[in-house]
Amino acid sequence: MLLFEDFELLDVTGPLEILGRLPELFTITLIGCELKPISSVQGVSIMPSTPMLEESRVDLLMVPGGRGTRTLMNDEALIDWLMPTGLRRRLSPLCTGAYLLAKAHLLDGYRATTNKRALEWAQEVAPNVIFEPRARWVKDRDRWTSSGVAAEIDMTLTLVAHLAGESQAQEVASVIEYKWDDDPDHDPFAKDDSRKGLQSSPAIVTAFRSRLKPNHQEYEVIAEDLERLARTQPGLRFFKTYQA
Repeated sequence: MLLFEDFELLDVTGPLEILGRLPELFTITLIGCELKPISSVQGVSIMPSTPMLEESRVDLLMVPGGRGTRTLMNDEALIDWLMPTGLRRRLSPLCTGAYLLAKAHLLDGYRATTNKRALEWAQEVAPNVIFEPRARWVKDRDRWTSSGVAAEIDMTLTLVAHLAGESQAQEVASVIEYKWDDDPDHDPFAKDDSRKGLQSSPAIVTAFRSRLKPNHQEYEVIAEDLERLARTQPGLRFFKTYQA
């Protein structure tokens, strides 16, 4: 779990409450931009266990959201660290932590979600990411992203179910007396018109173009056909639908 000044407290403590109850499966490392107590938006400080630049084995990297993400988007040292650290690893940006992974191009061509209050801004700063406006969380290959601040609890329980089995996740949810919702599409906090606000056609075309190499300009005609289809067929949002 990465820590930085002005992180969102529940983004960190929610997932760690779950993962920390399975010590036989997960070893938690708190990575700090600096090796000193780091303060959350709420004023609670947490001491990291290892500095960011120290080499350490990372199988699952979680990046919380919070006010600090906007400042860190311009932190070249952090972005440079994220890029190789995030390659070939399971990544889980929480809430607006998605901004940082998008800045490091670790979400390019992936479906993702983030805090709904900043979805339009997120799409502007990360045009190569397919942001879902209506989703509690999104899993796309080895990337797990969550929406609002509490959504990562449901997402982390689902991640545990994915890695260790549903019975493990159910047991943790029972112990902490939490009603786990494992449906990523059950999003009671999305606006009814959220799909209109972020049209599907730019997202699918952006993802298509992001996968092209410089000598693939001849595929631009396919991108135009794809955009036309997406505008006339509302269900056409993702490559699996297009390929089918």
